Order: sequence, then structure tokens, then C-alpha cells
Amino acid sequence: MSKTLLAAVILCAGWTASADAKAFKIGEDVAWISIPDTWEPETFDNGVEGTSPDRETYVAAEIVDGDTLADASKDEEKFFKKMKIKIKEDTFKQKKIQMSGLDADDLQWEATDADGPTHVSVTLVKIAEKKLLMMTYWGSEAGEKTNGAELNAISESIKPIR
Repeated sequence: MSKTLLAAVILCAGWTASADAKAFKIGEDVAWISIPDTWEPETFDNGVEGTSPDRETYVAAEIVDGDTLADASKDEEKFFKKMKIKIKEDTFKQKKIQMSGLDADDLQWEATDADGPTHVSVTLVKIAEKKLLMMTYWGSEAGEKTNGAELNAISESIKPIR
């Protein structure tokens, strides 16, 4: 999800981010990210994932080796297949953004999953030498509206460990 869309969602919804969030160290001491406790975050190899309480929004952050889009794209394709997300390639959008003050590439698509139409975003943040933080988001339009403040707080919580 783009930062512009996130900002608009936050302003329109008037939501505030949950104060009860847990910080996770991801990668081998590469970065920190916080996810609200209500999202029931779980760690996995080099990352963490969580789903909003209304089950409308999923987010994951992980550290991948490399420093280019091509380095990360192989892992993401496998993930989409595993989660049965069908990307509509002709809806692809890419732009440069800032995430938590760091330069990032944001890739977005329209897609479908088991529940129907969904939005998918993969944001790649160069977090360290030859390391990218890959943040994957997908959710319904309703989920974007309801969970926009929390998504923004998650994105802005990213901090490299130097």
C-alpha cells in the first residue's frame, strides 16, 4: 500500500495506532519492526507476520539477501503461490517511497485470493549491505480503511540495527 493511500486512510478514518505493540528483531540483528499485539504476530525464519483482528489485512516483514528487486522477487513469487494469491500482472505499479525515513521501492498489484479481490503490496527497503527488508501486505479495500493507522504504524516502526 502506498504511503499516500495510507495517509489518506488514516486521515479519513481518524484511527490511532495501538499502543500495545511488540518489537521484533528480524534477520540476524538486521532490523526492528513493531506489530500490534492484537494482530497476533508470529516469527518465522528472518521475519515476522501478523493478521488484523478483523482478518481483513495481512502483513509480513522479512530480511532477504541481496540488494535488488530481482533478488527479492523469487521469494515473493513462491510466497504468492503458497498463499494462493493470483496477481493481475496488468495492474502492476511501482514507485519510490520513504518508509520510516528509509528509501524504498513499493510494488503494487490488484489480485484475488480465497476471499475474492484483494490489494497486494511488496515494499523493499535497503536496510544493510546486501540485505533488504521485504514488507508484504495484502488485504481487502475494507481492511485498508479499517486498519490503515496500524499499517502505517507498522511501516514507520522499521529501524535498522547498526
